[in-house]
Amino acid sequence: VVGREDVEQQILSALADQGVDTGQAKVQLSNRMFRLHLPANVEPNLNVEDVAFDARRGHFDAVVTVSADGAAEQRVRVTGQLHEMLDVPVLAHRVAAGEVLALDDIHWITVRGQTLQKHSILAAEDLVGLTPKRTLRPGVPISTADVQRPILVSKGDIVVIALQTPLMLLSARGQALNNGSKGDVIRVANTQSRQIVEAVVTGPGQVTVDVSSTAPLR
Repeated sequence: VVGREDVEQQILSALADQGVDTGQAKVQLSNRMFRLHLPANVEPNLNVEDVAFDARRGHFDAVVTVSADGAAEQRVRVTGQLHEMLDVPVLAHRVAAGEVLALDDIHWITVRGQTLQKHSILAAEDLVGLTPKRTLRPGVPISTADVQRPILVSKGDIVVIALQTPLMLLSARGQALNNGSKGDVIRVANTQSRQIVEAVVTGPGQVTVDVSSTAPLR
């Protein structure tokens, strides 16, 4: 039996010979049950002829010939698609919301490029240090909408507000009016004066007011 996989490999080689970029591509015949039968005691000679490729659609058609000593040559026209394949980082295990992703949490799968969502993450370093917005399953491509930077300050938290200049350091207690990750600018209310300032989240329970801000800390 000359099966579909044998023919697909030959077509991939024929496309590469024509200058088509097949570096990490996969051929799929339209007829997934494709088979050719030859006598069991002969070595088949498989060739691909008249390959036509539509780069825009990724579609091809070709003539497959199979011959062997003592057996009549078989010629069959086949059609199919050339699929771009991509290596994609996914989770190696289930990860809950709030857990910070590390490199050990990630492994790789190969998928068709056209099956990925528009904003799927393609680099492991773009996942490390982030946290899922909800529990994520393993083995599934991850979108930028699925993850976020860890929340260091939550709305309602009591935080330390710092204002530092070359000559002094002032601090006060405040209450966060927004959630914030590191580097986010959030609104904070001074717990004594109720003055509201904009501050940058610098750590868990820590925010800093820009030195150019005119808002008072007390």
